[in-house]
Amino acid sequence: MTVTGPIWRIEEDIGIGAKRSGALTWPRRFSTHTGMIFIRIALGAGILFASAGITTAQPSMAVQTIFQDSVPHTDRQGKARVVFNKERSFFSIGIYHGLTGEHHGRTFDFSTLRAGGFNTVMAWEGQRLADVAKAAKKNGLQVIHRYPSDAEILKWRSSGTILAWYLNEEPTWLVREDNWRGRLAQFKARRKEIQKLDPGRAVFILDAPYIDAPWRARWSAWNSSGDISAHWNYPIIGERRYSLGGSRGIPETVSLAARINEEAKPVWLVVQAFSSPLKNWRMPSATELRAMVYAGIVHGATGILYFAYDSFVTRYGEVIGVSPETVENYNAVPGSNTEDLLWLQASEEQVTKSRALWDFISKLNAELTALTPAILSPTSRMAYRVETKLSGTPIRTIMKETEGGKILIAVNIRNAQLETQIHFGQPVRLRPLSFGDLERKFTNVKSINETFEPFEVKLFQLEDRSYRR
Repeated sequence: MTVTGPIWRIEEDIGIGAKRSGALTWPRRFSTHTGMIFIRIALGAGILFASAGITTAQPSMAVQTIFQDSVPHTDRQGKARVVFNKERSFFSIGIYHGLTGEHHGRTFDFSTLRAGGFNTVMAWEGQRLADVAKAAKKNGLQVIHRYPSDAEILKWRSSGTILAWYLNEEPTWLVREDNWRGRLAQFKARRKEIQKLDPGRAVFILDAPYIDAPWRARWSAWNSSGDISAHWNYPIIGERRYSLGGSRGIPETVSLAARINEEAKPVWLVVQAFSSPLKNWRMPSATELRAMVYAGIVHGATGILYFAYDSFVTRYGEVIGVSPETVENYNAVPGSNTEDLLWLQASEEQVTKSRALWDFISKLNAELTALTPAILSPTSRMAYRVETKLSGTPIRTIMKETEGGKILIAVNIRNAQLETQIHFGQPVRLRPLSFGDLERKFTNVKSINETFEPFEVKLFQLEDRSYRR
């Protein structure tokens, strides 16, 4: 399949041949999510997400009960775990297209990612694994590396920096109906080869959110084939977003990923941290981004990746990512050979939004790091119910068991203010949990009344003397 656009041409397997633009040569298998961004832009944003009014057979219960017995996740080496251990368990907080070293007259450093609270990097593929691994180790980051060679696997399997090997991207969408089974068989065969060379390391694919017809069976087959089930879901299109749910909504795709793997494999969600003016993707607000992340966690995500770090890489793909150093134009670097390249330019307003969202992500990452023991601990069996006047269970919750008590996570997936009641089966000692306000007192309640603003996330701690070990 060939997709054409006003200024570019992309084939089904993006980057199979090197592409040259001005003085820049793109390596084999170049990815800006490889072809995802390009093809989605070409097809148009309108076909991607159903409206909030579409009903689905996916779970829509306000109280999520997934992972009550164990929580599948990994350690820093990508080895499977189901029981949280503060020394070994790992909740991946990663970012796409990390850069290190000199590129086209600019210097990039993984210390920026470390300062932003990330613990994982999926580096741009135009860099040597040796350079990426060295920089990652220096900054305490784990590496997700795509399409490793046997030589790379053998050299770096004992380095301590490799989290997972990544073999395929968006196979549900990019692989034609008549050959997807053959491609799936190829993936499974390569996975077995890698596992012989590097036993225990996670090998996975990363898919699109196409869980509806005619892709559903194909999606289920691909997303249960690796050691981790991972997919992206980018719902912020246009000026308004009515819901994070829908036929391809975050609650639906994450829930399905957990269910088809019988709650036995980690689920990673890639969330939207970019805008693309070409086709009306806009930069999420801080509130929307936090809601996306927590909607994923409530429905079973045990790892979060952000797409993407802003640089010439994303701009080549007509995308403005996030960075503390976003600039309007990556082309014009004094003394370099990049002045003639036609990468996307950002306005002053877009630069401001990109930098502001990076600052928020840094705070959110710190919050996720602090919550990791709860996220990776079993879901409580304590009975409670959630009531709102709006149909469709717009408030989604999960309650986690920890040594310090129960943590209740609640997220409003709708762009609407909601009056909500949460009823417990017995009186509980509860307090709102805010990482900037730890002095709030516990109160004895049997129910609480809460006003949720559009896409608001709320966290609560319940004091508990009966922690289930």
